[in-house]
This record gives sequence, structure tokens and C-alpha cells, in this order.
Amino acid sequence: MTSKKQITANRKNAQKSTGAKTERGKENSKMNALKHGLTAREILLPGENEMHFKELRKALRREYKPETATQEVCFRQVVLSAWSLLRAAKADPFIIKGFMKEKGVNNNGNEEDALCEALVQSISDGK
Repeated sequence: MTSKKQITANRKNAQKSTGAKTERGKENSKMNALKHGLTAREILLPGENEMHFKELRKALRREYKPETATQEVCFRQVVLSAWSLLRAAKADPFIIKGFMKEKGVNNNGNEEDALCEALVQSISDGK
């Protein structure tokens, strides 16, 4: 149980840490919690290629040819979804390897068996 003294100290310290103040600081800190980008609010994350995104959008626009406002809204969602799927495909191997490492599973050349073992272990652990 937390003592009154500790609560008072925590409240006092909380007054000191109010986050970034400048626009530059806010810009820098907004990506602090980013891990994989699958739920990111930003379309382009640090390290992603803006030209590739624009090429994808251009190719999809040629294919779908949105003409109405509703079609434009749907088109934008298709572009964002396609980009997110590409991001997920790039992140997937890293996520899987991290998961297997966390579970202490060695792939010994067979990643599919190792992933199955890690999943079974995770289910058995209830995590």
C-alpha cells in the first residue's frame, strides 16, 4: 500500500513532467511509443518511403478512378489499408521472431514448427 508521504511525493513529481512544450519537442515525442506502426495515426512512419506511398496511391487511383465524394472516401480507405498491409508484411517476420525469442523457442531451421511450438506454449501459459 502506498503511504501518504509517497502519494504526496508522486503528485509533486507529476507537476514537473508535463510533456513536450515546443513544437519540435512534440514532433519528436509523438513517435515514442511506436513499436510496429500497425495502428499508427501517421500515414508515413519514420524510415518509410514517401515516393513508394505516392506510387501506390497513383496506381490505385488509375485502377479505381474515383469520381464521386463517396468513391473518393472509399478510395482513400483502400489506399490506407493497402499501405498498412504492406507495413504489416514487412513487420511480420520481426514480430514472429520476437515472439519465438520471448517464448525461448529455437527454430533449428524450421520456422513453421518453431512458431507452432511457441503458439502452443503461449496457449498453455494462458498468454
